[in-house]
Amino acid sequence: MGFASGASVRSIQSSRSRSIKQLPVDSSNTYSSNLVIQQLGRSGNLENARGVFDNLQPRNVFSWGILLSAYTQNGYHSAAKAMFEKMPEWNVVCWTSAFQSISQSGHLADAKFMFDSMPERTVVTWTAMVTVYAQTGHLSKAKAVFDSMPQHNVVSRTNGHCDEAKFLFDTMREKNSVTWNALLSGFAENGRLDSTRDLYHRMPQQNVVSWTAMIGAYSQCGHLDHARAVFEMMPDRNVVSWTAMMTALAISGDIDGAKATFDTMPEKNEVSWCLMEAVFAQKEQLADARNVLAKMPVWSVISWTTMLAAYSHGGHLSKAVEVFAEMPDRNAVSWTVMLMAYTHNGHLYDAQRIFDEMPDRGVASWSAMVAAYAQNGRAAAARNLYCAMNQDGIKPDELFFKTILAACSHIGSVDEAWHYFVSMIADYSLEPSMDHFSAMADALGRAGRIKDAEELVKSMPYLPSASSWGALVGSCRTSSDVDRGAQAAKAMAEILPRDSAPYVALSGMCAEV
Repeated sequence: MGFASGASVRSIQSSRSRSIKQLPVDSSNTYSSNLVIQQLGRSGNLENARGVFDNLQPRNVFSWGILLSAYTQNGYHSAAKAMFEKMPEWNVVCWTSAFQSISQSGHLADAKFMFDSMPERTVVTWTAMVTVYAQTGHLSKAKAVFDSMPQHNVVSRTNGHCDEAKFLFDTMREKNSVTWNALLSGFAENGRLDSTRDLYHRMPQQNVVSWTAMIGAYSQCGHLDHARAVFEMMPDRNVVSWTAMMTALAISGDIDGAKATFDTMPEKNEVSWCLMEAVFAQKEQLADARNVLAKMPVWSVISWTTMLAAYSHGGHLSKAVEVFAEMPDRNAVSWTVMLMAYTHNGHLYDAQRIFDEMPDRGVASWSAMVAAYAQNGRAAAARNLYCAMNQDGIKPDELFFKTILAACSHIGSVDEAWHYFVSMIADYSLEPSMDHFSAMADALGRAGRIKDAEELVKSMPYLPSASSWGALVGSCRTSSDVDRGAQAAKAMAEILPRDSAPYVALSGMCAEV
């Protein structure tokens, strides 16, 4: 398969990098040096950007802020935080960049602490706080922040700082479309259709992002006809909205419709190509998935990894190994997918070997390896690796605990699940989401502790979902607890009044008694 396109892309990137390195730098001219740092940062050439910064004398607050923004924009959140802490003085631009970095890293408690500490906030910081809450499923908090946003007038003070004044002028306004869409997308992604629809109609002005969020909301809730109607009514469409419609069709199982939409798209990007590849892969139409990969104008590590995941999920370990060996480039996701391919096939030794060979291990890689040991009943090995992860400076996040709790729940290891659930709250100040509570309740139920599972579902600070009650119904069925099972099925039926699943589950449980 052709590597020419990938090689040509790398050649262009290398050429661009060389041209940036050759930018003239006068280390005594702060203004021109700041421009060079900015250009290097935008290109992702952070090593040279830092070199120009280190040689710059004198520096001003904008020198620090530009490099801080470069770290943030390129995803180097730890470096951005360290840069912020070393700064001799801070302005609103620096506070905003540092806060964006922390919020993007997903560390909710740190983001909230910094948000509360900021001497002044812009619509960017307010929006980032709404976004981080919405993306982590804390929708009531996202809504509370959204509702508490003050109505700012344009900035009148400049204090002689033109750049800072312009930044404030551009950002310290009332809620903008980005803020509205941040909350709207949060509701949509979490299947809150009524809230999404209500907020959509309250928006002062909708744009293509808003329309696309509505497609996603209807799709999540299984309303394909409504999703299609929104798509047809859109005044403007972009590649994201086309891809959202394609996703809606794929979720509904209409593979032919998804393919027809893909073929009709006036413009395709890497996401749409990889989605079409993934759609075929998930249906185990691996020849079609491979054909899509072959037709891609440019192969990226994402498209290769999608194919790798397809073979892995389909149980084709030898094919996954072949693709992994063929890959011209690998990232942390590729390595982690290969690790999981081995664990899914029971090859813990090979999974550990891949883990040890990884050039860069992120929290997802550690999570996969810890979960692999937990799911295979190797509790001591899982705990040892968990300790090693902490000693290596890797801070577990919400997704890590979701993964490990699901693994413990799968084998009914309630003591191990409780250990991680408590550690999440006590050691890392992470607020459990509904998924965490549901996984913990499922572990209790699988261990026969039905009463404890029921109490946990009822006491969690969220309205229990249909899946939460469904898991409890399943546990009651295993333990022949018809009374609690009936109550759980009734609660599930109230959420899904037109779904037969609660009644089928209850009927099956009664038949077994």
